Amino acid sequence: MRTLTFLAVLLIPLSACAQWLPGQSPAERATPKPSIKRAVPGAVYPIRVGDAPSKGPADAPVVVVEYSDFECPYCKRAHDTMKELTARFPDKVRLVFKNHPLPHLHKHAQLAAEAALAAGAQGKFWEMHDLLFAFRDALTREDLDAYAQSLGLDMVQFNYDLATGRFRDQIQRETREMLDIGATGVPAIFVNGLYIKGAKPLAIYEKAVQAALGEIEGAAMDDDDEANGCDDDVPEVVAR
Repeated sequence: MRTLTFLAVLLIPLSACAQWLPGQSPAERATPKPSIKRAVPGAVYPIRVGDAPSKGPADAPVVVVEYSDFECPYCKRAHDTMKELTARFPDKVRLVFKNHPLPHLHKHAQLAAEAALAAGAQGKFWEMHDLLFAFRDALTREDLDAYAQSLGLDMVQFNYDLATGRFRDQIQRETREMLDIGATGVPAIFVNGLYIKGAKPLAIYEKAVQAALGEIEGAAMDDDDEANGCDDDVPEVVAR
């Protein structure tokens, strides 16, 4: 009985310290873990256009920023919808494309994004962009070279840009923009900053544009639970 009592006395302080990690200061032990930041669909975020490729009037009253991954099937769906949206509002919408490849899910997405920007450096971004989505299942390096040749690109420059990673920093910056607001998945569409998560029907984007133009009171969000995007949820971004 004395032995059990002695062990219990020993275990009480040990159990109290079990939540501490070796080397933690008292302040670190007392600091609660930060919550995970998650972007909220329907909220408005300050999205910068920067030097990303865009098309449409430079002074358009509505700026639609699309974060995407060339290998994602839902991004292909959103790509097709964005074409319809810009055709619906040719003088009112400026479409901006930014890269957010998900390498844990799509092994060719990063290099495809670099290829698109390399083509853009030669004035052929949107042509390469359309080819990459049209042939989403064929994005090997050999495929990218074939697309570049079909567009008449300077292959020496194109190969140099890919070999040296000329556009990796830009892609990382764009990915960081998404992660900083807690948006880990694609496609992610921002209509004058209004966050629309996943590939939605054209009507959802139309209403968002009309709301931005002041034609209707507000944009109805499609909050169904049906899978409409790709999300590898890596890395996690904590609230600051």
